[in-house]
Amino acid sequence: MTNKAFMLNANHDLDRLSEAFNGDGISLEQQVSYEVARKELVAVYKLIASDSDLSTIEQAIVTYLHRLPSEFICLLENEDPIAMALLARNLSMLSIAEDSPAWWIHGAGVYRVPIKAILGIQGLMPTDWLWTMDWPLQIIRKEIDLFASPTHKSPSEIGK
Repeated sequence: MTNKAFMLNANHDLDRLSEAFNGDGISLEQQVSYEVARKELVAVYKLIASDSDLSTIEQAIVTYLHRLPSEFICLLENEDPIAMALLARNLSMLSIAEDSPAWWIHGAGVYRVPIKAILGIQGLMPTDWLWTMDWPLQIIRKEIDLFASPTHKSPSEIGK
């Protein structure tokens, strides 16, 4: 059975981010890379929503970049805000499986992968793109219950 509330919440966030895909200065090649990354995220979200085996979900999360076009990796290397925001969403999903025995995937203590990665990406994000980090930050802060109705927090409410 699919958790429809989770998918609604996740898709609402991706729809908001996807609006930036078609902005000025975004090449067709970039748009294609972003769309592939979005589709792979949706696949991860569907695994989570369908209550798949934890190891299957973890494998999908950690192999995310391997399933994306090389153009996307180049965008990440150039600190492209949309590419970083998409990666942040994938990495934030690791916080769902905090109790996994695969500690080497999640990190330990103060070195928890989702927290370190999301805060690191946030630190690289240009100021005018910080809004793209709202959802992943809310995930790692446990401000969003992924199994409840969608949350609609404005950027001014983030961090309170």
